[in-house]
Amino acid sequence: MVRQHLEKRPDNLLDSDAMAAGERAIGALAEFGYMEKVVVGRTFGRWTEAGEALLDWAIALYIRTRRSRSRSS
Repeated sequence: MVRQHLEKRPDNLLDSDAMAAGERAIGALAEFGYMEKVVVGRTFGRWTEAGEALLDWAIALYIRTRRSRSRSS
């Protein structure tokens, strides 16, 4: 959700565009240590190392799932 709906800026901050859903997503991920919450008038986020690892894991899982589904069809 975060990768699809939050814009990544050149300074690697993810911009919530002041949308409540984006701000809540950043806040929730920050609570678990996956994102650093940066508030500068608006809420921004930055992936932590743990967050980057979570993203890599999720992408790999998605790819494996897609491959196994296509083989079984």
